[in-house]
Amino acid sequence: MQTLSTHDRPIESPHLPRAGGFSLVEILIGMTLGLLVVGALGQIYVGGRVVNHIIEDTATLNENGRFAMEFLNRDIRLAGYFACGGAKSRIANALDGETFWLRLQGIEGFDGGTDARAAEALPSVFDALPTPLDGRDLFVIRYADQRRVLRVTAGDLDLGNDRFVFDTTQPFAQGDVVVLNDAACHQASVFQVMDAYNADGYHAISYDPDSATVVPGNCTGKLAGEYACDDPDRSASERDPLDGFVGAELTPLVARTFFVAELPADDCTPTTSDCAAIAACPTLY
Repeated sequence: MQTLSTHDRPIESPHLPRAGGFSLVEILIGMTLGLLVVGALGQIYVGGRVVNHIIEDTATLNENGRFAMEFLNRDIRLAGYFACGGAKSRIANALDGETFWLRLQGIEGFDGGTDARAAEALPSVFDALPTPLDGRDLFVIRYADQRRVLRVTAGDLDLGNDRFVFDTTQPFAQGDVVVLNDAACHQASVFQVMDAYNADGYHAISYDPDSATVVPGNCTGKLAGEYACDDPDRSASERDPLDGFVGAELTPLVARTFFVAELPADDCTPTTSDCAAIAACPTLY
């Protein structure tokens, strides 16, 4: 019998590692964890968009609020301002009656919607506007607007015809209420422009008391003194200030009315969808 030598042993093959891979359970667990991560990221993204919209809406609201307050602050501070003529000035009020716009009261307020005075006082122009909300304040501010001022020279006077004739374009329109202050600011006169001209080199405004082109008109062409049209002693108080007009300033009297009304949801900002949950948007007009 032949004996095998050590050199004749069969060579053992090295141990090969088993091929790697994931089981079905591992794959399912991995997919579940991936979905959770993607869902969490999606929630973070959506939440960020919502927060961003809220920040933008809040910034817009604050900006609009500041803008509105600037308007209110400016106009309220000007309430009752009749150019340089102040409380110590004599006021000749030639307006032949009062209307909502033409009263000389600097500031006047009503309760929107419910106050009977408001319903009687609101002019027809409000018919085309949203109805002021019940219980919300509605107020009108009146003052002389210094952005349109015209200085009177000796050549501008045509008092015999109850008018001013200028050598340049004049900024007033028919129906405007104008405050006239003399150069010393001792006399303020208030009248309505009955006719205004800016054509063919002719620039003039008329305050003719006999004209009926606009309402209420003027009760007199004498624009000095201290009176109102309904004063029983008006004839003794009114004056015709021929010399006092030279150097005087003409300034329009403006009236601004502020009120809160409902804005249709389709017109709300920033988007229609943001306003769909409410019936309407309370808005400052």
